[in-house]
Amino acid sequence: MIELVAKDITGLILAGGEGRRMDNRDKGLVTLVDKSLVQYAIECLQPLTHTQIISCNRNRDAYQAYGLPLIADDERWSLLGPMAGIYSGLKVIETDWLMVMPCDTPLMQIDVMALLKQLSHDGVKAHILAWQGWEPLHAVYHKDLLPLLEHQLNSGRTGMQHFLHQLEDDALQISEITSAQNAFRNTNNVTELSQIEEILRGK
Repeated sequence: MIELVAKDITGLILAGGEGRRMDNRDKGLVTLVDKSLVQYAIECLQPLTHTQIISCNRNRDAYQAYGLPLIADDERWSLLGPMAGIYSGLKVIETDWLMVMPCDTPLMQIDVMALLKQLSHDGVKAHILAWQGWEPLHAVYHKDLLPLLEHQLNSGRTGMQHFLHQLEDDALQISEITSAQNAFRNTNNVTELSQIEEILRGK
């Protein structure tokens, strides 16, 4: 077992979506219990990573208030989904590893994300969590994956599940989560926002 240390990892908060199911609201800037969704993600990643960056494609002035580096999708693949954000993140980091978290899972726990730092062997290039299916946006990715990501983006196959299936078996590690079920709850729409806010207020 190999244990990654924080100095080897940059955190990436994915906040570049269009928010189509949220009336085009910028989800990262939506507030729940006096805190924006992007702030929940920052606080989850801070103890685990050397530094954090935010992937955003609009409202950059608002995101600058968090004092973190901002990146946008490469213009060749703008708004093609999270793969474009992960590619841009891997392209700019100085660490070997990128720990990815979307901005819309405010119930995610530090100890769950910390499991990603444990690699089964040194050939692993992607370690993802699984909860009732793969969760490729809760993962760590090695910068060696940049060429394959670029190939996938150029091909138009931009689904992360498809990308992971292209990896050799020993390059992909999957950690099945059997508890902490609320950790992966998404704030995709107004109803889910309300439900998650109730849970946060009950903590």
